[in-house]
Amino acid sequence: MQQAQFTVPVRDLERSEQHRQWELSPEWIDRALAESEARSDGSPGSFQVHLKKNGREILVKGTARASVTMPCARTLEPVPVKLEAEIVLFLSPRSPAAAGSAGSKKARRARQDPEADEQLSAELAARDEYEGDAIELDGFVREHLLLELPLFPVKSDLPFEATPATDPPPEEAEDEAVDPRLAPLAALAKQLQRTREE
Repeated sequence: MQQAQFTVPVRDLERSEQHRQWELSPEWIDRALAESEARSDGSPGSFQVHLKKNGREILVKGTARASVTMPCARTLEPVPVKLEAEIVLFLSPRSPAAAGSAGSKKARRARQDPEADEQLSAELAARDEYEGDAIELDGFVREHLLLELPLFPVKSDLPFEATPATDPPPEEAEDEAVDPRLAPLAALAKQLQRTREE
Protein backbone atom coordinates (compact mmCIF):
# COMPACT_ATOMS: atom_id res chain seq x y z
CA MET A 1 0.00 0.00 0.00
CA GLN A 2 1.33 3.45 -0.97
CA GLN A 3 2.30 5.62 1.98
CA ALA A 4 0.23 8.79 2.38
CA GLN A 5 2.08 11.92 1.26
CA PHE A 6 -0.36 14.59 2.43
CA THR A 7 -0.77 14.31 6.20
CA VAL A 8 -1.37 16.76 9.02
CA PRO A 9 -0.72 15.67 12.63
CA VAL A 10 -3.76 16.14 14.88
CA ARG A 11 -1.50 17.62 17.59
CA ASP A 12 -0.66 20.52 15.25
CA LEU A 13 -4.39 21.27 14.97
CA GLU A 14 -4.67 21.26 18.77
CA ARG A 15 -2.39 24.32 18.80
CA SER A 16 -3.82 26.27 15.85
CA GLU A 17 -5.51 25.96 12.49
CA GLN A 18 -3.20 24.82 9.71
CA HIS A 19 -2.56 25.98 6.13
CA ARG A 20 -0.65 23.52 3.96
CA GLN A 21 0.40 23.36 0.33
CA TRP A 22 1.82 20.40 -1.58
CA GLU A 23 2.88 19.60 -5.12
CA LEU A 24 1.06 16.77 -6.88
CA SER A 25 3.82 15.01 -8.80
CA PRO A 26 3.04 13.46 -12.20
CA GLU A 27 3.76 10.05 -10.65
CA TRP A 28 1.28 10.67 -7.83
CA ILE A 29 -1.39 11.84 -10.31
CA ASP A 30 -0.90 8.71 -12.45
CA ARG A 31 -1.23 6.44 -9.40
CA ALA A 32 -4.28 8.32 -8.12
CA LEU A 33 -6.09 8.16 -11.49
CA ALA A 34 -4.92 4.66 -12.44
CA GLU A 35 -8.51 3.31 -12.47
CA SER A 36 -9.48 5.89 -15.12
CA GLU A 37 -8.21 6.67 -18.63
CA ALA A 38 -6.67 9.93 -17.45
CA ARG A 39 -2.90 10.32 -17.21
CA SER A 40 -0.72 13.22 -16.11
CA ASP A 41 0.48 15.48 -18.94
CA GLY A 42 3.89 15.49 -17.24
CA SER A 43 3.48 18.73 -15.30
CA PRO A 44 3.02 18.81 -11.51
CA GLY A 45 -0.32 19.74 -9.96
CA SER A 46 -0.99 21.45 -6.65
CA PHE A 47 -2.98 20.92 -3.47
CA GLN A 48 -3.73 23.73 -1.01
CA VAL A 49 -5.69 23.07 2.15
CA HIS A 50 -6.86 24.76 5.35
CA LEU A 51 -7.71 22.64 8.41
CA LYS A 52 -9.36 23.75 11.65
CA LYS A 53 -10.26 21.69 14.70
CA ASN A 54 -13.67 22.30 16.22
CA GLY A 55 -14.11 20.16 19.32
CA ARG A 56 -13.42 16.58 18.25
CA GLU A 57 -14.14 17.33 14.59
CA ILE A 58 -11.94 18.81 11.87
CA LEU A 59 -13.06 21.08 9.03
CA VAL A 60 -11.03 20.60 5.84
CA LYS A 61 -11.28 23.08 2.94
CA GLY A 62 -8.95 22.93 -0.01
CA THR A 63 -8.38 22.90 -3.76
CA ALA A 64 -6.56 20.31 -5.86
CA ARG A 65 -5.42 21.11 -9.41
CA ALA A 66 -3.95 18.81 -12.03
CA SER A 67 -3.39 18.79 -15.80
CA VAL A 68 -4.10 15.44 -17.47
CA THR A 69 -4.77 13.93 -20.88
CA MET A 70 -7.62 11.59 -21.81
CA PRO A 71 -8.45 9.79 -25.08
CA CYS A 72 -10.98 11.65 -27.23
CA ALA A 73 -14.34 9.86 -27.25
CA ARG A 74 -14.49 10.17 -31.05
CA THR A 75 -10.90 9.95 -32.31
CA LEU A 76 -9.03 8.37 -29.34
CA GLU A 77 -6.38 11.09 -29.70
CA PRO A 78 -5.14 12.68 -26.43
CA VAL A 79 -7.31 15.52 -25.13
CA PRO A 80 -5.84 17.97 -22.56
CA VAL A 81 -8.06 18.30 -19.47
CA LYS A 82 -7.58 20.78 -16.60
CA LEU A 83 -8.89 19.46 -13.28
CA GLU A 84 -9.81 21.72 -10.36
CA ALA A 85 -11.45 19.97 -7.43
CA GLU A 86 -12.92 21.88 -4.48
CA ILE A 87 -12.61 19.77 -1.32
CA VAL A 88 -14.81 20.46 1.70
CA LEU A 89 -14.86 17.82 4.44
CA PHE A 90 -15.99 17.55 8.02
CA LEU A 91 -14.00 14.76 9.68
CA SER A 92 -14.67 13.08 12.99
CA PRO A 93 -12.50 10.47 14.75
CA ARG A 94 -13.42 6.91 13.83
CA SER A 95 -15.32 5.20 16.62
CA PRO A 96 -16.63 1.61 16.88
CA ALA A 97 -19.84 2.89 18.53
CA ALA A 98 -22.78 4.01 16.30
CA ALA A 99 -21.03 6.58 14.15
CA GLY A 100 -24.23 7.26 12.19
CA SER A 101 -26.28 8.50 15.12
CA ALA A 102 -23.36 10.57 16.39
CA GLY A 103 -23.12 12.24 13.00
CA SER A 104 -26.78 13.27 13.05
CA LYS A 105 -26.39 14.78 16.53
CA LYS A 106 -23.37 16.74 15.34
CA ALA A 107 -25.35 18.09 12.42
CA ARG A 108 -28.10 19.29 14.77
CA ARG A 109 -25.57 20.99 17.02
CA ALA A 110 -24.02 22.72 14.03
CA ARG A 111 -27.36 24.20 13.00
CA GLN A 112 -27.85 25.64 16.50
CA ASP A 113 -24.35 27.18 16.73
CA PRO A 114 -24.29 30.99 16.36
CA GLU A 115 -21.05 30.96 14.30
CA ALA A 116 -23.10 30.76 11.09
CA ASP A 117 -20.46 30.93 8.34
CA GLU A 118 -18.21 28.22 9.69
CA GLN A 119 -21.08 25.96 10.63
CA LEU A 120 -22.67 26.44 7.20
CA SER A 121 -19.43 25.18 5.66
CA ALA A 122 -19.63 22.18 7.96
CA GLU A 123 -23.22 21.46 6.94
CA LEU A 124 -22.33 21.59 3.25
CA ALA A 125 -19.23 19.46 3.71
CA ALA A 126 -19.02 15.76 3.06
CA ARG A 127 -18.89 13.98 6.40
CA ASP A 128 -16.20 11.35 6.86
CA GLU A 129 -13.85 9.93 9.46
CA TYR A 130 -10.15 9.93 10.23
CA GLU A 131 -8.14 7.37 12.14
CA GLY A 132 -5.03 7.65 14.28
CA ASP A 133 -2.93 10.67 15.16
CA ALA A 134 -2.75 12.25 11.68
CA ILE A 135 -5.20 13.37 9.02
CA GLU A 136 -4.32 11.55 5.78
CA LEU A 137 -5.66 13.52 2.83
CA ASP A 138 -4.38 11.48 -0.16
CA GLY A 139 -7.57 9.43 -0.54
CA PHE A 140 -9.82 12.49 -0.40
CA VAL A 141 -7.76 14.32 -3.05
CA ARG A 142 -7.87 11.26 -5.29
CA GLU A 143 -11.67 10.85 -4.99
CA HIS A 144 -12.35 14.51 -5.76
CA LEU A 145 -10.05 14.54 -8.80
CA LEU A 146 -11.75 11.40 -10.16
CA LEU A 147 -15.14 13.12 -9.80
CA GLU A 148 -13.90 16.03 -11.94
CA LEU A 149 -12.99 13.83 -14.94
CA PRO A 150 -15.29 14.34 -17.95
CA LEU A 151 -17.26 11.24 -19.04
CA PHE A 152 -16.78 11.80 -22.79
CA PRO A 153 -13.90 14.17 -23.53
CA VAL A 154 -13.87 15.44 -27.14
CA LYS A 155 -11.15 17.38 -28.98
CA SER A 156 -12.15 21.03 -29.13
CA ASP A 157 -11.13 21.43 -32.81
CA LEU A 158 -13.50 18.72 -34.08
CA PRO A 159 -16.48 19.98 -36.14
CA PHE A 160 -19.78 19.99 -34.30
CA GLU A 161 -22.42 17.71 -35.84
CA ALA A 162 -25.73 19.50 -35.40
CA THR A 163 -27.90 16.72 -36.89
CA PRO A 164 -27.09 13.01 -36.74
CA ALA A 165 -26.80 11.21 -40.07
CA THR A 166 -29.57 8.83 -39.05
CA ASP A 167 -32.26 11.54 -38.92
CA PRO A 168 -35.30 10.50 -41.00
CA PRO A 169 -36.45 12.62 -43.98
CA PRO A 170 -38.83 15.47 -43.01
CA GLU A 171 -41.94 13.67 -44.36
CA GLU A 172 -41.18 10.52 -42.39
CA ALA A 173 -40.43 12.53 -39.26
CA GLU A 174 -43.83 14.21 -39.53
CA ASP A 175 -45.56 10.85 -39.96
CA GLU A 176 -43.85 9.48 -36.85
CA ALA A 177 -44.95 12.55 -34.89
CA VAL A 178 -48.68 11.80 -35.53
CA ASP A 179 -50.54 10.40 -32.53
CA PRO A 180 -51.29 6.72 -33.32
CA ARG A 181 -54.94 7.29 -32.38
CA LEU A 182 -55.21 9.95 -35.09
CA ALA A 183 -53.43 7.88 -37.76
CA PRO A 184 -56.69 6.82 -39.54
CA LEU A 185 -57.78 10.46 -39.81
CA ALA A 186 -54.34 11.46 -41.08
CA ALA A 187 -54.50 8.74 -43.75
CA LEU A 188 -57.98 9.91 -44.78
CA ALA A 189 -56.78 13.52 -45.03
CA LYS A 190 -53.89 12.46 -47.27
CA GLN A 191 -56.26 10.46 -49.50
CA LEU A 192 -58.61 13.46 -49.86
CA GLN A 193 -55.67 15.69 -50.69
CA ARG A 194 -54.53 13.31 -53.44
CA THR A 195 -58.10 13.15 -54.81
CA ARG A 196 -58.25 16.93 -55.04
CA GLU A 197 -54.90 17.06 -56.81
CA GLU A 198 -56.09 14.53 -59.41
